[in-house]
Amino acid sequence: MNELLIPYRARHPQTEIHPQLESHRFSVLVTHRQMGKTVCAINHLIKMAIKNPRPAARYFYIAPYRNQAKNLTWDYFKRFLSAFVRAPYKDRNGSTHYAQLVKFNESELSVDINGKALIRVVGADNPDALRGNYADGVVLDEFGDIRPDVYTEIIRPMLISRNGWVVFMGTPKGQNQFYDIYLHAASEYAKKPNGDWWAGMYRADETGVFPAEELAQIKKETAENIFKREYLCDFSTSAEDCVFSGEMLMQAEKNNFAFSGGERVAALDLARYGTDNTVLAVWEYAGPNKWKEVSIEAWNGKDAMYTVGRVADASKTYKFNRLIVDGDGMGGPVIDRLKEVVSFEVQEFHGGHVAEDAERFANKRAETYFALHDFFEKGYVELKHKPALTELAMVTYSFNSKGQIKMFSKEELRNKGGKSPDYADAVMMSAVLFKRSNAVHFRGNNGRRILTAYGGFDF
Repeated sequence: MNELLIPYRARHPQTEIHPQLESHRFSVLVTHRQMGKTVCAINHLIKMAIKNPRPAARYFYIAPYRNQAKNLTWDYFKRFLSAFVRAPYKDRNGSTHYAQLVKFNESELSVDINGKALIRVVGADNPDALRGNYADGVVLDEFGDIRPDVYTEIIRPMLISRNGWVVFMGTPKGQNQFYDIYLHAASEYAKKPNGDWWAGMYRADETGVFPAEELAQIKKETAENIFKREYLCDFSTSAEDCVFSGEMLMQAEKNNFAFSGGERVAALDLARYGTDNTVLAVWEYAGPNKWKEVSIEAWNGKDAMYTVGRVADASKTYKFNRLIVDGDGMGGPVIDRLKEVVSFEVQEFHGGHVAEDAERFANKRAETYFALHDFFEKGYVELKHKPALTELAMVTYSFNSKGQIKMFSKEELRNKGGKSPDYADAVMMSAVLFKRSNAVHFRGNNGRRILTAYGGFDF
């Protein structure tokens, strides 16, 4: 049979990317919009599938949603494999015949390559459909929008039997799991360039894909934060609907307030479902108006009485004298029992209640998240707990028909992030306690509490 060519000609930086994808098992590709990452990844999948000598090879192109995956890739697969659908060949007598080396299954969005390799186009919105599969190679597009557990619980086990490879790719949307895996890949690649990991970042002002004058015009027409994120691959710039910007979270992580012996307070977010965590966040007042993370701990699968005992014990260890507890759902029994067994103040938080500023906020939860936003924006919080920072980066808001700010529900954030934002909600509830920083009990050297007045936080 005559040699068949894929009608694809790589351009820079694709010419630089392909060798890296072929020589590393785990690749993280961060690109600006319209760089051509999808075309690059599709042709990488095709080449690997055609070259693979192993029988029954399987490859997957996965986007956050099935329709998104289809719209991004299906026409490209047909275009680049068109020569293989009716491939000409001559028999020994010189007569021309045609062989169908590629078959497309429209309903299943799969490509069968000569009965030896199968490429499937799927969405991460139905991850259970992937369970039980094996994979020779996987492309995870817009990884920042895919639930983290889809990779850790489903994709990663699929790679084991065939020593499969993965390409994580996308454009930054804040400091989420895509940011985390990029940092990991960059660190591993720096330590061992010939190892398993590679990280590449391609900014619009470096690739040459856009003429300079075109890029300058885009910059002029685009909001600064969007331009930095979409074209300069800036992970520190959050999406427009995020409550906390990347800069705020980075500053909170960098802050290094001194332990001053100030009052300590705590917030308790209670698990609602079996996989959720109960989270206890403890803070110390570092004044004026500043709060320092002391401890954030979590547990799950425990009953209400275990939680009461755990909190009571933590109060002895960390010596906090105010506690706020999620009063919705399963909160009632825990709160009632805590009030019986501890001597400090226990306050209930009901996120669904009417906000103090009901004209602006749909409920108390939205109002309190934006109160916390104000503390972060002013640099008044020190928070180094990675899971909490990651969840806060994913907290988003929208508007209802009355023009009020509303938060995405726990269920919506669970679907987006793979788990309930329990750490984020514990930090959020803490803001209610932060606002009362005008009366602070300092712990003296002799262990006694001494009342000291400070100016409260002005919202």
